[in-house]
Amino acid sequence: MIIRDFNFPEFIENIPVEKKIFLLHGTSSSKIWYYRKRLELKLIGSKALELMKLVFLDKNQIQKDKEVILNEIKTRSFFGDKKVIVVNEISDKETNNIKNILENINIEDHYLILTAGYLGQKSSLRKLLENDSKSCSIGFYSYELNERDIINQLNSYKIKVDNNAIIKKLRDLSSNYDFLEFKQELKKLYLYKYFDKSPISIEDVDNVFSFEFSSNEKKLFDYLMIKNKEFIVDFFSNYPGEIKNPNGFLFTASNQFKIFLKMISTEDLSFSFLKTLWPPITGKNRDKFVKNLKFWQKSSIEAALLILKETELNIRQNSNLSAKKALSFAFLSICSLNN
Repeated sequence: MIIRDFNFPEFIENIPVEKKIFLLHGTSSSKIWYYRKRLELKLIGSKALELMKLVFLDKNQIQKDKEVILNEIKTRSFFGDKKVIVVNEISDKETNNIKNILENINIEDHYLILTAGYLGQKSSLRKLLENDSKSCSIGFYSYELNERDIINQLNSYKIKVDNNAIIKKLRDLSSNYDFLEFKQELKKLYLYKYFDKSPISIEDVDNVFSFEFSSNEKKLFDYLMIKNKEFIVDFFSNYPGEIKNPNGFLFTASNQFKIFLKMISTEDLSFSFLKTLWPPITGKNRDKFVKNLKFWQKSSIEAALLILKETELNIRQNSNLSAKKALSFAFLSICSLNN
């Protein structure tokens, strides 16, 4: 069975019971990652990894041991629930292995999710899974979003539009963004209009999508995480003019603290979940988060998120309030937490 990528969200909500193997392939790695996570959630729910209902197999494991997928499929999950086995970066080399599973193994309540890079029309793995009743194949290949895609994305965030010129502008902007980056920008647009129920305007789009962090702005969030008041005072004192899009500052700061909150709440001291975020937090970025966590307690992180939320409300509800002053006060208040 072949499923077109624009039909896949609907398919996820109504997965046929006979479908047990899913192949997600293509050049858009962010789309594959995003929809793989949605598929996992639909099949086995949240916290599947903690409940040992989700198993990841590396392609190197499969190459060394041809029986490893079979063994996982034959084995019930620890609590006897449905189980999902994920194999990333699979290739045509594993076609015979997957064919053997389809022909000889009763998968029952288990599911197999396979992800791959580019697979051409003649791919043996792709042909196998497109033509079997127990499996399906979905291709995610990079392309500029069309107007239908843009409208679907806007509807998912319940963003009102009454001007087709805005749809065309967003379509043009989409070519400059990765799939998940574009979704993040639309989320910012949703937050920007949260208390304003009127349809979005060209100016609204410009205010959100034109906001890019300078090197000093990136430093601002780094220093906020280590409570460096001196830099924050210096930054806002020398910021030229009024801040055009305070929503961008608040959105980024809130995301940082939400990551901290999850880190301080998890029992997994390796913080493996950081790799599953988009973009993934690894290497030096991971080390920075781990190092900066020492400055925070759970109560102070929760208080910081509350300060940011209250600041957002104040800025939106008071047109005479200076965004620069509101943000500087909020950031300095956060630096004073837990001291």
